[in-house]
Amino acid sequence: HTHTHTHISAATVLHNHHHNHNSSSISQRLHNSRLGLRVMQRLVRSCDCVLEVHDARLPRSGRNPNFNLLREKPRIVILNKRDLADRSLEKSIVREYAERGEQAIFTDCRQQTAREFRKVVRAVLSHATDKCFDREVPGVRALAVGMPNVGKSSLINALRRSQVKRGKAASTGDRPGVTRAVQTHIKINERPAAYLIDTPGVMIPNVTNSEVGMKLALVGTLRDELVGETLVCDYLLFALNRAQEFGYVEQYGLDGPCDDIDVVLEAVARKAGKLLPGGVPDLHGAACFMLRRYRGGAFPSMTLDNINLAPLDAAPS
Repeated sequence: HTHTHTHISAATVLHNHHHNHNSSSISQRLHNSRLGLRVMQRLVRSCDCVLEVHDARLPRSGRNPNFNLLREKPRIVILNKRDLADRSLEKSIVREYAERGEQAIFTDCRQQTAREFRKVVRAVLSHATDKCFDREVPGVRALAVGMPNVGKSSLINALRRSQVKRGKAASTGDRPGVTRAVQTHIKINERPAAYLIDTPGVMIPNVTNSEVGMKLALVGTLRDELVGETLVCDYLLFALNRAQEFGYVEQYGLDGPCDDIDVVLEAVARKAGKLLPGGVPDLHGAACFMLRRYRGGAFPSMTLDNINLAPLDAAPS
């Protein structure tokens, strides 16, 4: 496959962004990320368990190694956006987590089945102890953590609606990092009382592996401008070809499967009417269009981690 260039350039892009002293927004974000973790470590002491929300497409590389600092409390791992991942892998992923003493639950906040959410609430309630009900605000407490854009706010809103029949608690948006301030005590169950304590998404502070960086960018956890939409699209094309999902060929009027992103983006531009003056295909516009379509569920559901390889590491890279 001719995609080595993508990974080299992606690695370079990510490397440069992490090591340029002039990229103050990055260092600011890392500072916020460290602050966020300190806040979490303080909050977790008064909680009974940790609800770790992830994107179901990245059951391995989507985990933030820093969340290991919250190890002192039992963890419930929520693999959200299951509708965008390969459902046939769910059983083996749940088994893999169970072998490490962690409970994994798959959810889809768009379909919002009450059954899924009852399962999450039951998992939180299973960590109830007598001292939970001696608190100032009696009830079981779960600290909700996750990386940006994994659908944590949507999950909290869905839990709150399905359990307590009340409206939105957390603001949602498709831009990474929408949940700003820590929101305390979001009620998700009435009797016995159970609360979620929400936290802002905390990004992996250093993406050392360029492929992990690409995956995180593709699912929208890393901001597109950190990597560049065209490179992220190149990775999407690589993932589609690897999964032998060739629907894009017919969709965009190509002659056959293709691994040249420029050729594909040119076809996308013509099909979607993304043209510059003089009828020149707007490749950047086409890349943004293709990513929006992928993130909106217009492409086949794929799990981006190859879970048929080695089992999960204790501290994912």
